[in-house]
Amino acid sequence: PNFIEAYALLGVIFIETNNNQKAIDNFKKALSPYYVNNYYQLAELQFHSGQYTDAKINLEKYLSFPRINPSIKEEAEFLLKSAKFAEAQIASPLPIKPINMGERINSAQEEYLPSMSADLKYFIFTRNYLDRRNCENEPDQEDFCMSVNNEKSVPVIELNSNCNEGAPSLSVAGNFMFFAACGDQNLVYLGNNKGYGSCDIFYTEKINGKWTKPQNVGPPINTANWETQPSFSSDGKTLYFVRGGSRNHVGDIYFSEIGNDGKFKEPIKLGDNINTLKNEQSVFIHPDNKTLYFSSNGRVGMGKTDIYMSRKQEDDSWGPAINLGYPINTVDQEFKLVVSPDSKHAYFSSKREGGFGELDLYEFELPEALRPEKITYVKGHTFNAKTKDNLEAIIELIDLETQQSVTSAYSN
Repeated sequence: PNFIEAYALLGVIFIETNNNQKAIDNFKKALSPYYVNNYYQLAELQFHSGQYTDAKINLEKYLSFPRINPSIKEEAEFLLKSAKFAEAQIASPLPIKPINMGERINSAQEEYLPSMSADLKYFIFTRNYLDRRNCENEPDQEDFCMSVNNEKSVPVIELNSNCNEGAPSLSVAGNFMFFAACGDQNLVYLGNNKGYGSCDIFYTEKINGKWTKPQNVGPPINTANWETQPSFSSDGKTLYFVRGGSRNHVGDIYFSEIGNDGKFKEPIKLGDNINTLKNEQSVFIHPDNKTLYFSSNGRVGMGKTDIYMSRKQEDDSWGPAINLGYPINTVDQEFKLVVSPDSKHAYFSSKREGGFGELDLYEFELPEALRPEKITYVKGHTFNAKTKDNLEAIIELIDLETQQSVTSAYSN
């Protein structure tokens, strides 16, 4: 009963075999002032199992000991703030209930990283086939699936291959799309050219109802690093995306604007209100171009990754990150939240009881405080009045009171 080292080792074995509760049971038997790190190990397990109150007690106990490891002390203080935050969130949940999008969208596989057109006609997402191997002979294969006019989703045949493609970002009209491809997937699109890094961002255009062969966006967006999860602004001027050092390296959120020459400028990393020393991902810029949603594990939160929002300030900087709270965020991993153009409805991927697979797509009505600015959109086409042939056009929106140009865009 007093063989502390044996109980601690058994706890580690249960961690390695993904049995957190048995790991917790054994670390409880391994608590001792002579093995103070076991208090932190136990608290970390309890936090990631949703046992926030117990985690808080053991973190406070760990931090009461003198001469503890400074780096572990910093992590313990961060985890203690998160445990207190999570405890408060569960005590006062938001008045919402995420609803599974059903068999129209979800399956026994994993569904995540959604995107949609402004009129909600097109809803596209990534499906991960857990029972397949991809072109690099790795388990799991990612493909695009799309629902049109709320019909049952079907694979996007023109873009899918036996390699991985995912993280789509549709333009507001639904006729232009950025997405990410990794590893040997580059060979499918680029012949003998493997691209610029482990993952690159591509784009494709829908012409006559079919998607064109994807093109690599190229530098300065793509580098020898890892670029993924693009989000294209509604005015067609700015691309937000995630850049990391490798597939498993922590990511940061960047943006790049299109210059007067029609080419992307050198990307800029968003500031400390967005990026942390840990991992940021799943960026989404709402069509209002002023509200940014993203996921992070580097801020006070409830679990593995939480979803946050930030609003653009008058000086074009991004305001403090706001945790979207419970039950949007839980002890598990939440990522890639997108919000409809009318600002009322949100869609995101989550692991929850009663789902069809490990990860499903859910929807809910967004609380007023978490909504972007209200917007509207105009849809139409330009053509020659005599011949009826379609024409490209520059479209400009002018404020009638000030006679100032608010924004301009290009039709296809």
